Amino acid sequence: MKINTYSVITALVGFAPFTAYSQKYEVTSNATFALTKTIAAPSLIAKEADGTFKKDENNKTYLTDENIFSTERGTVITATEEQGTKLVTVKYSNKEILTELVEAKIIPMITGYSIAFITHPQVNGDSEDIGLYVVKKGLAPLKINNISFGFKSKSVENSSKRIINVSNSATDDADIITKTGSLSGREEMFINFSDNIIVNGTHSFSETWRMYVDGAAKEWIWVPNAGKITGLVGGYTQGGSEALMEGSFTYSSGVVKVLPNP
Repeated sequence: MKINTYSVITALVGFAPFTAYSQKYEVTSNATFALTKTIAAPSLIAKEADGTFKKDENNKTYLTDENIFSTERGTVITATEEQGTKLVTVKYSNKEILTELVEAKIIPMITGYSIAFITHPQVNGDSEDIGLYVVKKGLAPLKINNISFGFKSKSVENSSKRIINVSNSATDDADIITKTGSLSGREEMFINFSDNIIVNGTHSFSETWRMYVDGAAKEWIWVPNAGKITGLVGGYTQGGSEALMEGSFTYSSGVVKVLPNP
């Protein structure tokens, strides 16, 4: 889904209701997050200074990443310092994002809801007002403002565009205009989550220049085909521990909807 290379989707914390725009066309693509979060979690049972197990307020043992304790046996004192962590990986996908929306009381439940890219392409121009939304049939989309996308470099593209105008000076017939175009390419892209997790990857995209009839007029807009961001990776800190997010993001071919006149 190619838009102006240096534009960035505004990152605001929270969620906003869908806003009606003056653009004539709306393009929706199903969006899929396939990410994981990995953290170095504590692996040692916490111990008191004398080596006995510590207990929490519920009188249960708990884990820590470091213990310092000593034990005595007769005249022999043994001092021990130990450290230990283990990697724990959890999924971060559409389900987890929708669960966060439920917890934030943005949507009442996960069932029936999905995540989509929605853009409003300009006639004969680039896609604008691109955003990530939670959608459900029969309801207005809700924009997810705490996940933003941006572009770190210019794209490398294959492109093709052709315009043919056939006119006949001997008749009053209207000119016959034919336009065809396509482009595909790659670029470096990042995704920014509200808790300051930023992952970078390679965005592979393609678009087709398609014609739509508005009464007697013909209009052409660039419509995204299926695309993906692969090799996503980014480090962050969680609870004082180092963590890593990895994975991919994909979206389907855009479905075009002609908006009613405002």
